[in-house]
Amino acid sequence: MRILVIGTLPSSLYNFRGQLLKHIKNANLEVNALASGASKQDIKAVEALGANYIDYSVSRSGLSPTQDFKTFTALRNIFKQQKPDVILAYTIKPIIWGGLAARVLPNCRFYALVTGLGFAFQKGNWKKNSLLKLVAFLYKTALKKADKFIPQTPDNQKVFIDNPVIIQ
Repeated sequence: MRILVIGTLPSSLYNFRGQLLKHIKNANLEVNALASGASKQDIKAVEALGANYIDYSVSRSGLSPTQDFKTFTALRNIFKQQKPDVILAYTIKPIIWGGLAARVLPNCRFYALVTGLGFAFQKGNWKKNSLLKLVAFLYKTALKKADKFIPQTPDNQKVFIDNPVIIQ
């Protein structure tokens, strides 16, 4: 069984998902960890946990549709090549673009771990409110075929239910 764990920062793979990566490897499953812009030390730290590191292009805080399309395309190509059985994505861009890209895999389970809400869920002027509506739509679309939506906190869950983004 092949499992992909997708984040944005390489250090979050070993600092926050390290035990998970180790557990997957110890269960004799293949685990690949995806992030963007890893240093040699980052790659060694991920590999020390038993995971293979795969780099992909993602702009963590950017709002560029062009860059986001590149992220979607990169993930779709990695998924086609790796043919994972399970994908676990965490943080907004891996969840949204990973959830959409995972649709090319007919027998792959997709899990979304919402670790925080960030800038997009802060209400404000018309621009921020428009961004919130767009992000809510993208989450809803990306999570449509998710096997499980996992909010890390009750506050995150409430925001998703109130917006209504959560898949029933």
